[in-house]
Amino acid sequence: MIPLPATLRPYLLGAAGIAILAAAIWVWRIDSLRASHKADAANVRREYALFREQVEAKSTQALIAQKAVNAAQEQKWKEKADVADQKHETELAAANAAAERYIRDNRLLRQAVDRGASGEAGGAAQGDGAQGSDRSGAEADLVAVTADDVRICTENTRRLIDVRDWALGLNP
Repeated sequence: MIPLPATLRPYLLGAAGIAILAAAIWVWRIDSLRASHKADAANVRREYALFREQVEAKSTQALIAQKAVNAAQEQKWKEKADVADQKHETELAAANAAAERYIRDNRLLRQAVDRGASGEAGGAAQGDGAQGSDRSGAEADLVAVTADDVRICTENTRRLIDVRDWALGLNP
């Protein structure tokens, strides 16, 4: 080792003490910062957990409220659908009755249809509405529709009219 001058020896002990003291302060500062960081991290975790609980609670409340709104709207639509179905049944019965009257009043005899097709004048109808009237002239083309076709057209037309009315009623 290198010999130290005698004048420096008393200061060496003081310098070593200052170095040890500085190292101790540095270690204490690091521990203090670490502890502060841990406390801050714990606070952040606690605040996040609280925030998350609040968000979940509000989300649950909003979901419950939305389900109630949806249920009310579905009930409203169901009631409108029931009313529309009831209206459809009533109007379909009236339309079918009118179609049956039309079929009864405008029914042609098979013999009249056959004669009309062979070039002779068309025959007389069975019902009250067509007897004795020449609706379209002497040389009219004859178009015959079966009773089943009249019923099908009546039902489909009534159904489509009612569906249109129902759809227009959805948006007030």
